[in-house]
Amino acid sequence: MRKASTLNVDINQFFFKNPNTIVYADAAYGHANVVVNGTAASVELTDANAFNAPYDFTAESVKLTRSLQNGTNSFVLPFEVSANELGASKVATYKSCDLGNVANFETAKSVAANTPFLTTDAKEASKLTFTNKSIVATPETLGTNFVGVYTRTNAEGKFGIDEKGNLHKGGAGAYVNPFHAYLNVEGVTSVAFDGSVTAINNIAADKVANTAVYDLSGRRVNGKLQKGLYIMNGKKVVVK
Repeated sequence: MRKASTLNVDINQFFFKNPNTIVYADAAYGHANVVVNGTAASVELTDANAFNAPYDFTAESVKLTRSLQNGTNSFVLPFEVSANELGASKVATYKSCDLGNVANFETAKSVAANTPFLTTDAKEASKLTFTNKSIVATPETLGTNFVGVYTRTNAEGKFGIDEKGNLHKGGAGAYVNPFHAYLNVEGVTSVAFDGSVTAINNIAADKVANTAVYDLSGRRVNGKLQKGLYIMNGKKVVVK
């Protein structure tokens, strides 16, 4: 049932199994996650439980419980959000995967509802609070190559991104929690923002000889770097 008529019932029964449940009611009950006439006074969510919004509505306050790490974090949220609201310098959405199997993300100051994204330079936190948000009904899919999830999802063979922007391929038993996202691109080796290319000279190249460096085919390069284009720390690097 996508809409509940809740006059004179025990409202708590709707949240017993899943506290993220959104109830569309006939009257206010003084409880979070209850929508009356298209508005909820407060919405409280956690990445420990699944989420679904059958219809659009407005939330005067939204509180989300999930851990943020210093640096890069994957996200998907049911409302538009700015980098500033997340304590980050920018947000970034997936654009393409090209030279050297690099996943390119395009940075911006904000991102639309139900769009998976990454934060850059975020600050560590365990709870986030937002005000006056337009919650957009949950679509059938949340991305193709970079995929957001609102339910706990098996991540075996898929790539998570850590706080430093490094990729980690999920093994057996790996999962992605709600309000997070994963990269689903075969053969991807690294992540770059805005397709940035960094130029270094031969002296600098000597100093990075022990750093993980890849050629444009995704093969790791060992020893002194020759002139050319490489992938290092998720960025395209030109050795001159």
